[in-house]
Amino acid sequence: MDGFGARTLGDEIYFHRRDDGAVNPTYEVFHNHRFLETLLSFVLKEPLARETEHGGRQNRSAEGSGLGEISEESRTAFLATSLPTIEVVDVDRAALVGWYEHLSSQSRVFPVERRFEQLTLDRTHGATILARKALRILNAVPRNDWATFAPRLVLARPSMPLIGIAVSLAVQIGDPKTVIKRLDRERRKVAERAAEALVGYTSGVTISDSSAVANALRLSAIRTMEVVVAGPADEGHAMAKILRRAGMSAKAVSVSDSDAAIGLVGCDALFTDGSFVNRLGTAELARQLMPRVLLVLVESLKRVDDEAPDSWPEPELFEIVQPAANIQILSPD
Repeated sequence: MDGFGARTLGDEIYFHRRDDGAVNPTYEVFHNHRFLETLLSFVLKEPLARETEHGGRQNRSAEGSGLGEISEESRTAFLATSLPTIEVVDVDRAALVGWYEHLSSQSRVFPVERRFEQLTLDRTHGATILARKALRILNAVPRNDWATFAPRLVLARPSMPLIGIAVSLAVQIGDPKTVIKRLDRERRKVAERAAEALVGYTSGVTISDSSAVANALRLSAIRTMEVVVAGPADEGHAMAKILRRAGMSAKAVSVSDSDAAIGLVGCDALFTDGSFVNRLGTAELARQLMPRVLLVLVESLKRVDDEAPDSWPEPELFEIVQPAANIQILSPD
């Protein structure tokens, strides 16, 4: 046997024997890339290095895959039961590793497509979380495919311009991880500023599921929170669970039932005229709080260098909130 050959089709990985350049008509199909990885570890009797989602490399072995220590007996049994049509003798190690690494790079395309679809369909998480997801997807795409894939990410969620801004910046500087670090750093700074503004308050109200708000509340002394929801499927219910896990008392309420001392919300875009975009219902919450303060937490990449437009994408979820006397913008700078 000269070695092995492999190819991908859709999200399935085909692995077949090659004899003197001819392809054996018997194919084995692997729906799980992890299984192929484990198989090759058994064949080579050592872990294989693989690229991680974040571009580094790590070793995986059968033990790391939950199959226990690789003994010669278990290796033989594994190959006999899992791959009976392929004879594992006289393996060309260099060719095998080469094919494996080719498969690793090719098969990453399909998980990336699934993750992209999830990004476009996600109606639960806020802009910062989804921007981080988009940047991790970009980081998993081969660099020579950025020119075609990055524009898809930029246009994936027009209602959340932060995603497009973050991806464009990552392409410009050539490093998605640097932009992720910037987002995390700014989110921490905004949370710290908000925690300072919340000193003296013991209760608050928010709307939607904002990671910036959750981080700020964890740093504050507030222990009682209300989360405005519009129905049983509202993402605010997830926010209430997050806050309860952080040790707070959190309950879902309607806007009219809120009697909290202060409000704080996230933001999907901030315009030069002071208007901002957030979850539908935020404007009503601001009016209900008057004259009590509504803090709006915004990272610098969410600033849009223009006045607010007349309308916004996904109006069933988002709205443009006009400036008001009780609205205070908090940013990292």
